[in-house]
Amino acid sequence: MNNTQKGILQVNLAALLMGGTALFPKLIAMSALSITFGRSLISVLILFIFLKWKNRPLRPASTKDTYLLIGLGVILAVHWVTYFYSVQLAFVAVGAISMFTYPIITVLLEPYFFQERLQFQDIVMAGISFLGVFLIMPEFTLSNQITQSILFGVFSAFLFAIRNILSRKYVSHYPGTTIMFYQLLVVVLCLFPFLDENITTIQKQDWMFLLILGVFFTALPHSLFVGSLSVLKAKTASIITNLVPLYATIFATIFLSEIPTWRTLLGGFIVVSCGIYESLAHPKK
Repeated sequence: MNNTQKGILQVNLAALLMGGTALFPKLIAMSALSITFGRSLISVLILFIFLKWKNRPLRPASTKDTYLLIGLGVILAVHWVTYFYSVQLAFVAVGAISMFTYPIITVLLEPYFFQERLQFQDIVMAGISFLGVFLIMPEFTLSNQITQSILFGVFSAFLFAIRNILSRKYVSHYPGTTIMFYQLLVVVLCLFPFLDENITTIQKQDWMFLLILGVFFTALPHSLFVGSLSVLKAKTASIITNLVPLYATIFATIFLSEIPTWRTLLGGFIVVSCGIYESLAHPKK
């Protein structure tokens, strides 16, 4: 198995786990910010132990890399909080579909960072993809919670696309686990001053869910995903994860009894189809 095949395998496993991530804002009785802090704290501790076990250096190689990793961590913090808040506002499927417009956003932004030509078909696919998102909206009014969920989801998608592109361009020489450790540490430090939960009032069940979220649905999939960016384009890796909304919708139907409407299914089908088309149109790095 060559490096590209390993990268593709990593992204597919990460996509399955990321699909399950969308359940936790519904399962844990905490705010989006507190859940993000909790998952990040647990994940950074796990990665710290792993990196020490592997005897990998914990300090960035240069001051420039330090600032870059801090910036990426801040972006990741806002991305996660807005994504979880999007899911809490409406339904898992709505939040997941709107957030996973990020592959299309990546397609539009990546050429400007790597001096590549933006193709007309990419612009068309982006337009169709956002038409799918618009279809999910029952009405375009900010007072509607589904509309709010979509707007937060798309904003989260933009941040995730930027984080992935910058990771590939500037810090891909670090292992994925190392990049995630630095970014998660920044997330913890950024969110700690804004915590709105009393740690002594958190239920045991919520602690259990946070532990599962932090280890199996944060540290593992995001390390796999970021690590794949050293051998794959951010665009290619992003497009593979277009299956995440499908996984999230299936998981929500099974575990939360959230049955998506026909508009949500159709909109999701359009968004995922655009991602698959882009994957077929741009299969190589």
